[in-house]
Amino acid sequence: MIFEKLRIFSQNVRKNNFIINTILEVYVDFNIIFIQEPSWHSICFVPSNLSIKDELLIGIVNYSNWLTVTNSKP
Repeated sequence: MIFEKLRIFSQNVRKNNFIINTILEVYVDFNIIFIQEPSWHSICFVPSNLSIKDELLIGIVNYSNWLTVTNSKP
């Protein structure tokens, strides 16, 4: 993919989901968006390989048309 004009946006959101959602809705013309300090929260319970009880899945906001690159731990 070749871009005539590469547009990059970077913002520290201080774990605020409202700011993240606003950025993802307003800055749609940017090719790359860096979000620092996204909020990690409970997503759902998933089956556990280690115990009978389900484990809580914790993650960040994810949109189907975005590629998320993050560390595995918050």
